[in-house]
Amino acid sequence: MTVLMAEQNLHQAIRIADRGYIIVRGEVVFHGHSAVELQQNELVKTYYLGA
Repeated sequence: MTVLMAEQNLHQAIRIADRGYIIVRGEVVFHGHSAVELQQNELVKTYYLGA
């Protein structure tokens, strides 16, 4: 089953998601296949994790 979830809270989203896509201005700029992959990406850290 495929479910599309749009969520601003990355920490909540990666708890239940199998994949994640980062979309900026209508374009996919990154996609990850695991929570670890998303958390370690520099783009994700900068824009969504406040690192």
